[in-house]
Amino acid sequence: VDKKMDTWIVQAKKIMRDRGITQKDIASAMGKSTRGAVGHYFTGRSQPTLNQLKSLAKYLDITLAELVDPEGVNNNPFNIDTLESFSPIEFNTLKSISPIDGRYSKKTSDLSSIFSEFGLIKYRVLVEVKWLQTLSRNSEIYEVPNLYDSGANTLLDSIATNFSVADALHVKKFENTTNHDVKAVEYFLKEKISINHTLVSIREFIHFACTSEDINNLSHALMLKDGRDILLTQMRDVIELITSLSS
Repeated sequence: VDKKMDTWIVQAKKIMRDRGITQKDIASAMGKSTRGAVGHYFTGRSQPTLNQLKSLAKYLDITLAELVDPEGVNNNPFNIDTLESFSPIEFNTLKSISPIDGRYSKKTSDLSSIFSEFGLIKYRVLVEVKWLQTLSRNSEIYEVPNLYDSGANTLLDSIATNFSVADALHVKKFENTTNHDVKAVEYFLKEKISINHTLVSIREFIHFACTSEDINNLSHALMLKDGRDILLTQMRDVIELITSLSS
C-alpha cells in the first residue's frame, strides 16, 4: 500500500472498530454492492477516488481532513494522479462554511455536539423520550402504564443520556430508507426499546399525537438553551479576566 494512502485506512478501521461498523455497512456509501469490493481498498489492492473518500467520511460523520490527515500534518497526503479533481484546499479551513467551523473551530468545539446535525438528532431523541415518559404519567391515557421506578424508564433515560455518534449514524441509516429525518428517530427508538417487554407493548405511542415540527421546535429550543449556557460561562470567564487585569 502506498504510504501516502495508509492514513485513511488506519483511521477508517479505527473508527469502524470503535463504532461496530463493518465493511459491508459502508459498501453502498462507497458505491459498491459487496463487502469484497470495499475490502480491496482496505488491503491496498485498489485505491478509492476522492469522491468515494468523501462519501466514506460523510458516512463516518467526520470531515475528509479528519479521515485522511487526522493529525493535521499533511496538506496533501495523496498521490494526485490517483484521485480525481484533488486540491490541497480540501484540507484548508478556507473552505469551511464560516470562521466558526474554520479558523475558530478549536475555540468553538464545545458547541459542535449541540449545533451540529449530531446535536439535532440527539435532542430529537431526547424530546421523543421525554414525551413518552410524560404520556406514561397521565393516568387518563390508560394504554400507557406509569414507567417511573421501572427498568423501562431506566432504559429510556439511558438511550437519551448515552446517545453517541454511532447511534446518530444508525439513525441516518433509517433515514436512508424513510427519507424523513424525524421518522428515522422514531424507528431508531423502536429498535432500541425492543429489549424491554413493557416498552415494546407501547412502542406505537412513540411520537404519539406529534408532528415533526413539534419535535424540531423543542429540539432547537433545547439546543439554544444549552448553547447559551456554554457561551455565558465563557463570557463570565472573559469578564473575570478583564476585571483582574484592571485591578
